[in-house]
Amino acid sequence: MDRLDWLTSSQESEINSINRKLDEEGIAQIAVVTLDDCGDDQQKFRNDLFRTWGIGHANDNDGLLILVCWYGGDPARRSLEQETGYGLEGTLPDILTGRVVDELFIPAFQDGRPGDGLVAMVREYDGILRDEPQSVPPSSSSEINIPLAWLIIGMLGSVPGLALATLYVNLWRSEREPATLQVDPWEPTVYEVRPRGIILPKLKQVALAEIVSLIPILALIYISLNFPSIPPDIRAYGPIVGENLFFWLIVLVFFNSQGLSGGRGGYGTGGWGRSRGGWSSSRGSFGGGRSGGGGSSKRF
Repeated sequence: MDRLDWLTSSQESEINSINRKLDEEGIAQIAVVTLDDCGDDQQKFRNDLFRTWGIGHANDNDGLLILVCWYGGDPARRSLEQETGYGLEGTLPDILTGRVVDELFIPAFQDGRPGDGLVAMVREYDGILRDEPQSVPPSSSSEINIPLAWLIIGMLGSVPGLALATLYVNLWRSEREPATLQVDPWEPTVYEVRPRGIILPKLKQVALAEIVSLIPILALIYISLNFPSIPPDIRAYGPIVGENLFFWLIVLVFFNSQGLSGGRGGYGTGGWGRSRGGWSSSRGSFGGGRSGGGGSSKRF
């Protein structure tokens, strides 16, 4: 369904031909849609569209929906959406589909050739699904410096919170504190002078400060995934860093709520979703696949 008329008739025919062969061979089903308006919630819109059309073979959940939300070309709202079924998660990981958008679609779009960019993406996905050589090499975990990733995770998960807690206790410090526990309220309180120098925060204070500092850090990581101006090799660290910091935030919140926030906890593994996609020019018929594999929004 090409409501924006970005595709010529020959481009539509090529996309439909690729999609038909993938469908007949039981490899996948792809639907590409270009719309001017997707409502206020693009993520819900694409998810509902995926489920309503039943994209993908029912038993394999191998559907892929690529959706353009144009909004009259408003740079603040237009986006490229993708929804994938569970069956394509391993074949089309989020980092790979993101690089396909960055390296094939966006350059063509910026050159005034969005149709060419869409066709190039569909060809690329066809090759990936058939396990053929790719023009855009996948960004896998082997390309990520794992020790560096864990160093980033460790630094972001500890240093900001420690610094914030130390700053807090020293800014609000009192130079006097009760020397002993006063039992008789009628007796005058005896104070002793705190030693001068930097006061180190308690573990509970550090844990609470880490919770406060992680929230904006995670928000910045998520936002950075949608900025094509950031080099892909740098953005490749976003999913693994972001998800593990998110798991660490959950651990901190749990232990802090139990009064045990001094524990350090552990990290998870995996990647945040940041998907993009290819296209098709008409709905056609699909096999009843269900979404849930992945998906995200990409501004361009």
